[in-house]
Amino acid sequence: MDFRIVICLCFSLFTDVFSKESRIYGGNPAAIHEFPHLVSIRTDYSNQHLCGGSIISQRNILTAAHCLRDVLRYLEGVKVYTGTATVNDIYGNAVRIQDVHLHPHCDIMNPDSTFYHDIAMIKLSTKIEFNNLQNKIALPTRAPKTGDFATIAGWGKTEYDLINSPILMQSPVVILNNTDCASRVPLPMGDTQFCTYYSAGIGICSGDDGGSVVSNGELYGVISFSHGCAQGIPDSQIENF
Repeated sequence: MDFRIVICLCFSLFTDVFSKESRIYGGNPAAIHEFPHLVSIRTDYSNQHLCGGSIISQRNILTAAHCLRDVLRYLEGVKVYTGTATVNDIYGNAVRIQDVHLHPHCDIMNPDSTFYHDIAMIKLSTKIEFNNLQNKIALPTRAPKTGDFATIAGWGKTEYDLINSPILMQSPVVILNNTDCASRVPLPMGDTQFCTYYSAGIGICSGDDGGSVVSNGELYGVISFSHGCAQGIPDSQIENF
């Protein structure tokens, strides 16, 4: 299957100390019918939410590769929940994972990883039956441009050091292209990456990993990580392949 994959590497600054985290601050609750492509990837034994993901076909989920780093050896203990906006219960449709394909240049096992290729595709053991609560999202048909409006969504923490949000959260953001982003973030960027920004107090941090950045009904980004959260610095970087 030939398609273009996108990665969202989320960066923000928190008291000048960098840590690899991702969560949505300052967002609003969302219903799953607004984001039917979103899934919750969880451990089977404890129902712990690991990461989000996006449905791109009946058997394929796009997520961040690092989300699966610690469970690649026991995928039989992981389920993908579709059709639900909550992560603390077992509502929704639970599907087993058949296989995982990491980006060929992914280096998530390297402690000094740049996360430039933090992307993975999950192949499910059975097909998802599409309806208004669980459905695929289109991949991008053009490159992102500065000024484009987008929406981020996920189940990350909404306050520092608290547990993940039990309900799906969303927030509007504005896209900055690679050049505009590079001049505003304190980290090196790949040539195909871009940022998103809205305002201080709104952003992505721990727990939103694997969630989506959506613009014009298309999946522009997969949330990967951030440095701190929502401190007024553009906090997303996206990579296109």
